[in-house]
Amino acid sequence: MSVLPKHFEPAAYVDVMFFEELRQENNGKHFFIGVYGPSMIVPTLPHVARPLVARMMFTTNPENAPASLRFVLYKGDEIIREVVLPKQDLAKAKSERAKAKGKAEKDAFLRITTYLDLTGLEISTPGKIGSFVQADGRAYRGTSLDVMDEGTAKTKGLLVEVLQPSATPADEDDARPEPVKRTAKKAVPKKSTH
Repeated sequence: MSVLPKHFEPAAYVDVMFFEELRQENNGKHFFIGVYGPSMIVPTLPHVARPLVARMMFTTNPENAPASLRFVLYKGDEIIREVVLPKQDLAKAKSERAKAKGKAEKDAFLRITTYLDLTGLEISTPGKIGSFVQADGRAYRGTSLDVMDEGTAKTKGLLVEVLQPSATPADEDDARPEPVKRTAKKAVPKKSTH
């Protein structure tokens, strides 16, 4: 079993997104469905993850492309999913990107993306699913997904239960909720400084 790193580098190179489904359109665009923010609220724990996928992306410049690259998802001290890219694939990606980079293109980047499928993962306790990318032995922390049940989410104020009044035909007009009044601030033009 692999050991979690004790130190993480700044997360400037790592992008992680948790979602439920990915579709590709005819024109090649990706369409992400059920994208999670910082938390995933489930009815109760334990919970078996229905469709749940993590897209992990590591970005660097072609000259500094790593010789080894590992994408990891973990919960607590346990690694729950990981992908290690073969060295020959990394060398090929670096070579292809370097060839494609124009002489004047100073800001060219090598972007390596992988998808880790968490469908069927049993989550028994609340907590964060963390992520990191290890490049040439240096660990770069990614974002995490905070998994909690509905009771915990209500306690934290993340889930609000809205009660709908029950209406009977006799008092149907009385049961309609009052319209919510909203006020908007008027936009004040910014002063021009020349």
